[in-house]
Amino acid sequence: MIFKNQKLKTAAVLFTAAVLIIILYTLNPTEYKYYPPCYFKEITGYLCPGCGGIRATHLLLRGQIFEAVKSNLLIVLFIPIISYYLISEIIFLIFNKKLPPFNPPLFVIIVFIVIIICYWILRNINI
Repeated sequence: MIFKNQKLKTAAVLFTAAVLIIILYTLNPTEYKYYPPCYFKEITGYLCPGCGGIRATHLLLRGQIFEAVKSNLLIVLFIPIISYYLISEIIFLIFNKKLPPFNPPLFVIIVFIVIIICYWILRNINI
């Protein structure tokens, strides 16, 4: 029974991801106000590390890589990790096998957290 529950959860995740990808591809976030606002920016007036992420994802889906990088570099860097996870889930659903999990060493995680914090600070400095 656990196996069937895991397959159902995987299918739900993939279905949700597919719907979100279709929405992001179809509805430009600069033209539609259906997307959630950044509450951090609304309260503080500063950009968070994720600000521009929805626009960046939309631009990536449309093949506009340089514009996506301008909207949010971190999201563009996260896409391969998210893609690996989704591909792993698809392989599990179809072939009952998973790719090796993405488990970077603690040092890499710490470095990435430092990069996120630096990115957060630098994008809010008016140069």
